[in-house]
Formats: sequence, structure tokens, C-alpha cells
Amino acid sequence: MLPEVISKRYCISPKVSIENFDEGALVLCLDLRQMYELNETARDVLKLTDGHRNLEQIGISLAEEYGISPAEMITDLMTLYQQLIANGIVEYASGNKDESEECRTACSSSEFICNPDAVFQEEDDDGGFLYDTRTGRIHFLNATGLVIWKSLQNSSNLSAALQEIENSFMNVSKDYITTDVQDFIDKLVSSGFIGLNATL
Repeated sequence: MLPEVISKRYCISPKVSIENFDEGALVLCLDLRQMYELNETARDVLKLTDGHRNLEQIGISLAEEYGISPAEMITDLMTLYQQLIANGIVEYASGNKDESEECRTACSSSEFICNPDAVFQEEDDDGGFLYDTRTGRIHFLNATGLVIWKSLQNSSNLSAALQEIENSFMNVSKDYITTDVQDFIDKLVSSGFIGLNATL
């Protein structure tokens, strides 16, 4: 496993409220007004997600508790944390290696495919929504999301979308734009509105 991956530290988003139970937890994302039900393992992971312990330390601690190998637990944690980030439950802790640069590299080297079952409805210049005709799922888009979605329809590579957003929002820093774009993409991938085809 790459040292830069297992050394990452995460913290719980200040925009969520968590209620722990014996068999799991309920997480309410306040800004998105969405609720998620977590199993016991995910609940225990959040309890250790304090911004100080890194992924490897959390994995070793939980591996002993659950009676599995640290390598297996760390691999599971990598997947879980990506899901938690995509849903806005956790975020990268300050002090990690420049995340925005990593995001820009990942975005530029990946190709995305829009779900053919997704129907896009533009409400106005400030946004619109996506509707999956197969699952019935709806995802609302703000002004930034609107630009990203239109760019993805014209080009499968997100580097062009990043450039277009930077041109559209000249008064916003590139680091902020890159982070915002990555968060948006993570949410669309996890909800099935786009597919990821990483370039090897």
C-alpha cells in the first residue's frame, strides 16, 4: 500500500449530526438534508475519525478488535472513507499532502461517462436537477454543478471542465474550484449519475 494513502487523516464534517446506537448509527447531513444509516463497523470507524489518527492507525486498531488482518482492514477502510467523503460525512483533515493538487491530477487523468438513463432539467442559470429514469433518484445541481455536467456531456475528460469552471469563476481560487469539482464528481459517481473510467 502507498505510504501517502495510509498516512491520510480524516475528520468528521462539521455539517453532520451523528446519533450512535448499539448496532450502528444515523448520520444527518445538515446542508444536504439527507440521512444515512451506518452499520456497526462504519460507526466504530467514525468514533476513531478525529483528525489525528491516520488511516493506518485506525486500521490497526480496528483489525485487532474485529479479529482480521491489518492489511484487510486498511483496504476496507480505503473504500469506506471514499464513500463517506462522497456523501459529505467526513473530509480530509488539515495538514494532509496538498489534496487539491492530487485531485487535479486524478481529475485530469480520468475519463467519465454520463449515465444514459439520466435526464437533465435546467431550471435557470443557478442550477437544475438530474433524474435517473431507472432508479428514480434525483440530484440537484447548483451553478457550479451545472457547468460541470454540461462539460461532461461535451467531453469525457474533466480537465476541460476544470478549465471552463476556472474561466467562469475568475474570482474563485483554483484550489477551491478543484476541491469543489472533486466533491461533486464523488457524489455523482456514488449516486450512479456518472461512471468512472480511469486512464492507466
